[in-house]
Amino acid sequence: MPRIRVVTDSTCDIPESLLKQFDITVVPLKLQWGTDSYLDKVTLDTTEFIKRLEETDTLPTLLSPTVDDFTKAYRSLRDTCDGVVSIHLSGKLSDTVTNAATGREAFGPVGHGGPFPIAVVDSQSVSMGLGWMVLAVARAAQAGLELSKLANMAVRLRGQTHVAFITDRMDVLMKSGIVPNLASQASALASMKPLFHLEEGQISVYERTRTRAKARDSLYNFVEDFPKIGEMAVLNTGTPTDLDHLLTRVGAIYPRERVVVVQPGPAVTSIIGPDALAVAVFEGEET
Repeated sequence: MPRIRVVTDSTCDIPESLLKQFDITVVPLKLQWGTDSYLDKVTLDTTEFIKRLEETDTLPTLLSPTVDDFTKAYRSLRDTCDGVVSIHLSGKLSDTVTNAATGREAFGPVGHGGPFPIAVVDSQSVSMGLGWMVLAVARAAQAGLELSKLANMAVRLRGQTHVAFITDRMDVLMKSGIVPNLASQASALASMKPLFHLEEGQISVYERTRTRAKARDSLYNFVEDFPKIGEMAVLNTGTPTDLDHLLTRVGAIYPRERVVVVQPGPAVTSIIGPDALAVAVFEGEET
């Protein structure tokens, strides 16, 4: 049986075919919309999410998987492998990684589940920033790397994974509750179209641009600044013209056919909003 299995959460945005190829277990986040509760990508998809967002003035609350959700996921894997490395979205955006760490405690030497090693890692990223890390670790796990080395690898890869995005729905981002660091800048940012990025797990302003076109140029420049790109994903929540424009420009510095184009799930879209465009660049392992 496989020595080590990989667990992540539904914000990873890894295409379904790759999840199956590397036998990755995904624990979904939840979206609470009034009295309605949805499982990310399970009982609600992005198209339905955006449609509902357009029809209502309210925004959903993004809820982390519970400790019990993780305990059940780990228990389901206990008889199929020798251990688990569990990699999740930034702890500065969600309690997901905290709940995963608590959930694994039942499987330690003093836990009721018996000794079953589980390493929990904060990716300090989200979407395909998290996704590229998970895929790299899953490949290494299939190659037979032991658990401690896989966990160390995941931590090391945090410095090689980069996410940036632009959005037309600043209101969605500011009301998401995950950017308190930007609260004091809300008034100034409202009249701009900034380029945001993940910095040590926190969403920050990368460049202050005033128009969508300038923001799109800054997103391309963000990609161009990397001397070597190992993998790249473009994330799109409803901007086909901007998507085509970015892919055409990126094709001059990175093979367009290798760019993974992803529609983020409802959980990620509830953060960046509809009409958002993002890139997730993975520099890859140094040779």
